[in-house]
Amino acid sequence: WVSEIQKGIDVFFGGSAERHLQKIYYTGGASQTPGLIESLSNIYPEQVENLDPVKNLFFPRNGVNRRLIDDLSLLGTAAVGLALRKTGDSK
Repeated sequence: WVSEIQKGIDVFFGGSAERHLQKIYYTGGASQTPGLIESLSNIYPEQVENLDPVKNLFFPRNGVNRRLIDDLSLLGTAAVGLALRKTGDSK
């Protein structure tokens, strides 16, 4: 997996001196692949970061299991993004 990601990054930047990788954000079920994030962090130190879709959302204190929300946050990026859309949004 890591070598495929590296190849994709290399192809995307195409050896350009003007463009360089600034951050790698991870989310979703594949980001829970054992060793994936650690391996990427070793290759790209200081550049790998969790994209937490619930980080800045407010939850009432009663009725919401915050631990469950935190555990499922990697899997909920698309759902949170869709929930934040307004009627008529097309992009």
